[in-house]
Amino acid sequence: MRRTGFLRGYKWWMAAAWIVFACCALHTARDAWHWDMPFAPRRDFVQLFAGARCAVAHENPYDTKLLEAQYLAAGGLKEHLPPWKWELPLYPPSALLFGLPFVGMRYDAAAQTWFWFNLCALFAGLGLVTLLVERGWRPLAVVLAACVVWYPATVLVLGMGQPAALTLALLFVAVVVAFRRWPGWICVVAFGLALLLKAQLALPILIYLLLVRRYRKSAGAALVLWVVVSLGCVFWMQHFPGTSGWSAALRANIAASMATGGSANPEPSNGTVATFTNLQAVMALFFSSARGYNLATYLFVLPVGLWWLAGIWRAPWSPGRDVLAIAGAAALALLPVYSFYYNLPLLGLCVPAVVWLLAHRLRWGIAALLCLTPVAFCNLQLHVQHFVIVHPRFQLPGRLGTVVVEREYPLAVALSAVLLVAALWWCAPSETADGQLRERAVDAR
Repeated sequence: MRRTGFLRGYKWWMAAAWIVFACCALHTARDAWHWDMPFAPRRDFVQLFAGARCAVAHENPYDTKLLEAQYLAAGGLKEHLPPWKWELPLYPPSALLFGLPFVGMRYDAAAQTWFWFNLCALFAGLGLVTLLVERGWRPLAVVLAACVVWYPATVLVLGMGQPAALTLALLFVAVVVAFRRWPGWICVVAFGLALLLKAQLALPILIYLLLVRRYRKSAGAALVLWVVVSLGCVFWMQHFPGTSGWSAALRANIAASMATGGSANPEPSNGTVATFTNLQAVMALFFSSARGYNLATYLFVLPVGLWWLAGIWRAPWSPGRDVLAIAGAAALALLPVYSFYYNLPLLGLCVPAVVWLLAHRLRWGIAALLCLTPVAFCNLQLHVQHFVIVHPRFQLPGRLGTVVVEREYPLAVALSAVLLVAALWWCAPSETADGQLRERAVDAR
């Protein structure tokens, strides 16, 4: 039988898609490597690196003076230190485990090793996510993953040496391994490590895996691993007199970062609030108190989260439900607590859902693609701001204009979360029902 042109065309489309992915990866790697800031190279790695050295030396890793001393002792330059007001150590004790392999290295060598490891892990994880898409539509998934690689937030998360890059890579691997039914221990280790490093990004995804019977064993084991190792780190810190005051120092750092003028404060007085993805950055325009904008945020996130859970319970298991539920969880993870612009590559988990919707529910897929474009595939914020500045007649009045132009990230993420949860509610059951009808037709024959 003559070979169909579709298969030959598929291979060419896949080759072209991977070439696009490779070009975007090289472009991002170059920009991230030359990421220029007047502070230490991979400045967000300083906390993990110096904090791990403090823990080994039985010193408090949440004392900025001790962190600075350890950084300088490892060959770091004082003029490259970031201002501690904006770089307060806020990571849990378990995150310091990731700095232990580097404690015997000079800072420059450790930072370079950290950069290249995170870069390879993140790009490999995004490539693996495309395996969750059915074969005929995989070239489109590879192109969308390439857009996530090329997105400026990916440059930022790698250039800053942000631990979020490794967290995202581990989450991508864990989800793919779970859904593809590969060896469960890989999922347990990857998910457990992601929880140890940045639990707030991993918890919504973990909830879904715990709710589904086929993934519950691996997710439960990862949860146990996280709890046991975290408790072990806490006991280690409490055991030595030099580190026993870590909890009070950590609470003080969190309070300082959330106070007026702090790096995590979502109020308009914070100059970096336009780069937040959590919904408090929008609500703080309408509520002056922390209680007000936090309550408003939770009053939005909680119903959407309950709707997400109801959609999961309503639809029997199917591959479509998997990718839609994980996409909704990824969007929801960026909304309720402090989250910076560099966490946006987490929306790479939305790529399989967008492709599935384009393949099975075209209108839903186009809507999801439009909502996710500003925060996952193409950075439109600077272009919109420039257009509004050049054409003042298009400026919206008051706080509404601020929301649309300067709070694009939380607004687009919130709209994407609502749309993906609605797709989970309306589209996933239809796919399962269609599959059951097809099975009945085959049985009738």
